Amino acid sequence: MDKETFTKKSVIKEMTDNFVCIAVDTDKQRNLQAEYGAQSLPTFWFLESDGQRINYLPGFADASVFLAVLQYLSSDSYKTVEFGDYMKKATQSE
Repeated sequence: MDKETFTKKSVIKEMTDNFVCIAVDTDKQRNLQAEYGAQSLPTFWFLESDGQRINYLPGFADASVFLAVLQYLSSDSYKTVEFGDYMKKATQSE
């Protein structure tokens, strides 16, 4: 993802503008890996500002999918719309 997803300007901008991003070294922080149930790497957890878990995304995601997930979350759409419905509406408006 470092080469294919995190190099895209749109992804970088969305992450910078709307998220606080951290990386966890699961070899050193096994307690966090266990607490969040990360079975594979990468696993992306999305949290509310108070630490409440929203959802997670396991595995590789290309830039377009990852950006869609970020926008879904940053727009608070996840509170009222399922992701599949959000994506259908987003692709219809293109």
